Amino acid sequence: MQLDPVTLRTVGIVVHLLLGGLLLFSWRNSRANRELLFLGICFAGAALFDLLAGYAVGIGVPHFVDVGFAMLFFGYGAAWQAARLFERLPTSILQASAGGIGWLAFSLVASGDLLVMGRTVATTAVPVLYGALAIFELSRGRREYMPSRMPLCVALAGKSAIFVMRGLVLLAGALHTGNPVAAALPDDWAAPMRLVSLGANIAIAYLTLSLTKERLEAEQAVQILVDPLTGLGNRRALGKYAERIVRRHAISSAPLCVAIIDLDYFKQINDTYGHAVGDDVLRAFAERASMKLRPTDSLFRTGGEEFLCILQSAREKDAVQVMERIGRSMSGYRLGDGKAARDITVSVGVASSQLVGYDLEELTRAADNALYAAKRAGRNRVHVYTETTEQERFEAS
Repeated sequence: MQLDPVTLRTVGIVVHLLLGGLLLFSWRNSRANRELLFLGICFAGAALFDLLAGYAVGIGVPHFVDVGFAMLFFGYGAAWQAARLFERLPTSILQASAGGIGWLAFSLVASGDLLVMGRTVATTAVPVLYGALAIFELSRGRREYMPSRMPLCVALAGKSAIFVMRGLVLLAGALHTGNPVAAALPDDWAAPMRLVSLGANIAIAYLTLSLTKERLEAEQAVQILVDPLTGLGNRRALGKYAERIVRRHAISSAPLCVAIIDLDYFKQINDTYGHAVGDDVLRAFAERASMKLRPTDSLFRTGGEEFLCILQSAREKDAVQVMERIGRSMSGYRLGDGKAARDITVSVGVASSQLVGYDLEELTRAADNALYAAKRAGRNRVHVYTETTEQERFEAS
């Protein structure tokens, strides 16, 4: 099959419809990824442009050509908004439609040579502008590393470069002939540029699907590590990060503390007020405690009403100060009214690497012994592990 302009245009229409359909199908299966909807609209707009611009004149409806240009510009505006959607930024239908609306308004008042020149300028400027905006939106989120992000930006930049090259070739032709209106893209340029442009569109569709997949996998990985009730890290997160933190402190011999926090009489709270109230208490504690931590501290929910905190570069007195702040943060949280009112208090056990060493299991065991001592001493207090703490628990048992 000869790759003449008509054949290439037909192939372009089919490919763009397939790409648009694939993206729309993917969006239909996951309505959360609306960027796929917008990009599907982009490729549908490209297909309509090829259809109207290529065949409308032949059937005697030349004004449909300008409708095709408007569809193309609507599509590129949708691609920009797809990038904003992916970065969780607000979108605007008006902004996405500005290029198409502007072109329709221009085509209604312009005619003849001015309209032809306008088509040449607009088919270069509008796609390049929207492409640059899409690259800008995606590059702003580069701190969230995803392997497909930069390749997608490169593909978008390549697509824009094709339009710039097309504009330069037309400009060179206009300067050569001295007639900007009669300038046309030579056949030896048109076919390769259309093929490269089609390849860039396929790459953009593939990389967009890959990017949304990477985002979904990253979010699922985070969800696995997060306690759904409190939003804190769970046991899995503790196992993933804690060993790394302890090992780093061991290398530098920096002090480190582990604290285990337990909400006092939590079972009675559940039995008296119900599990819904108990869940509210856990959420309130997690929120208030997180606000009292230092930037380097990490709090995890390890089960039920028990929490574990890793305090980096902290000596015993530093850890005690943080834990006392957390305890005071719950002082205004009460359940019930009058004589039946109940205060929410916490008991805390603290263990320091300066005494126990840099073994996470040993630090956790020591902090648990200290917590047991805090409960034996009357609860609502912070107890620091000492060499006698474990012996006292053994004797008490």
